[in-house]
Amino acid sequence: MEETTYGRSVAALTPSWPEADSCRQLHQERKTFSRIREYVDAHLDSRLDVDALARIVGMSVSQFSRSFRKAVGLPPHTYVVQCRVMRAQELLATTQLPLIEIALTIGFSDQAHFSRRFHELTGVPPGVFRRLRRPRAQPQR
Repeated sequence: MEETTYGRSVAALTPSWPEADSCRQLHQERKTFSRIREYVDAHLDSRLDVDALARIVGMSVSQFSRSFRKAVGLPPHTYVVQCRVMRAQELLATTQLPLIEIALTIGFSDQAHFSRRFHELTGVPPGVFRRLRRPRAQPQR
């Protein structure tokens, strides 16, 4: 039987089965880390350490840390801090909660630590961020 161009193309794709396994693994990792993202979002006010996150997905701490960094592009702790700062930005822009209350609500142990990390990640202190986000009052005529 003569091999057609289509047959050669299909045959050329056959060796890609190991890549299919890689795709399945990638899909599984995305699903796994999607669960972690949801968990982090739901528990920002709690203590979120790498041990606890690794237990959620049934991995050792070192395996989880390597896999998380590969899938997300950040170490787990850095990801959690960024999520907390993003939530703080929302609260600063939409509420008048005191900074200490925001800090405790999003899982920082004190206002100083919160302010330091917020400034590191955004380039401005939380109070300045709030003032910049606050709608300006229209001048009275």
